[in-house]
This record gives sequence, C-alpha cells and structure tokens, in this order.
Amino acid sequence: MKKILSISFFLVHSFIFSQMDYEFFPKIKYDLPSLTDYIVVEVDSLSQSELYIKTINWIKETYKNPDEVIKTTFENEKIRIEGYEEIIFSINSIGMIYNHHGTYVVEISFKDGKYKFDPISAKYYQEGSQFSSGGDVGISINDLSVYYNKKGKLRSMYKQGLPLITETFNTLNYRLYYYLSSKKDNEW
Repeated sequence: MKKILSISFFLVHSFIFSQMDYEFFPKIKYDLPSLTDYIVVEVDSLSQSELYIKTINWIKETYKNPDEVIKTTFENEKIRIEGYEEIIFSINSIGMIYNHHGTYVVEISFKDGKYKFDPISAKYYQEGSQFSSGGDVGISINDLSVYYNKKGKLRSMYKQGLPLITETFNTLNYRLYYYLSSKKDNEW
C-alpha cells in the first residue's frame, strides 16, 4: 500500500510539473552542505504591499485553516507560515519505503517587484513501534552531512527523502509565484 501511495505521489507531482513552465524557475536544491538557503523570485509588476496582500490571499485560498498556518506577520515585510504535507519525507529501510507526513516552516519576505522564499525548518512524524517511541523528527535542512556517507554520496536510505523535501518547497514556491503573477479577470 505504501509503495502504491509513493508511486502515485511521484506520478502526480510529475504530471503537475510537466504542465508548468518550470525550467526557468529558480529551485531549491540539496547539495552539501545544505539546502539552498533561500530563493529570490522576481514579480516585476507588483509593489511590496501588493505582494504582501496577494500572499495573504494565496494563503487563505490554499490552506484549510489559514489562521493556524500563519505564524508571524510583519505588515508588508514578511510572513512566516507552517504547513502540513501528506508525504514530506521517505526512508528506505530494509527494502521497504516508509513515507512520513509532517510539517514545514517557510518565511516569505517582500520588496518591490520581488519576494524571498526562505525554508526555515521541516519535520516528519515517526510512528511508534515496539522498538521505539513515536514523535516528531526534525529534517536537517541546514546540515545535510547526516544524509551522506564519508565519500560524499547520498545514503541509499535517503535517496527518496531529500528529493521529496526539496520538491515540497519548490512546489509551494511555484504555486505562490503562479498566484502572484497571474492576473485574475474580475469582470464576469
């Protein structure tokens, strides 16, 4: 069942990305020593306050409980959000793939004609078992060395996990950009 879910997750994301003009868009990458720190995305036609207001509107339209998602706001300067992702991280252990749901924190800062998308943290929920207690496990995004072996190669157990977390951030950023740059026609 978990394999079917992970395959369907990858297919859905592949389909979404195949429909978008995604090649030009700046992406968060995972390379040693850490994820890309932040990305600055240009939206030329909007002022700082317009970007802020449209981002608040995007959050309200995107999330089920937007008031719980918004953690901090500084009027027209920045917004910090905490969101939930159904499959945020995967671990391959003893031939089985374990998909984990979890949360992420992103800070979005604004200046005229651009915004900064800054992933702050991410964590997944580890189910408890007879051998270990369950709970939240932080995903190290500032120090990726724990996911690599001494030769600098990505450990096999994390080969799906790191692409998932970067894909989560990149998809979120692209959806925000698409919302900010689209011009809705209010004449109907």
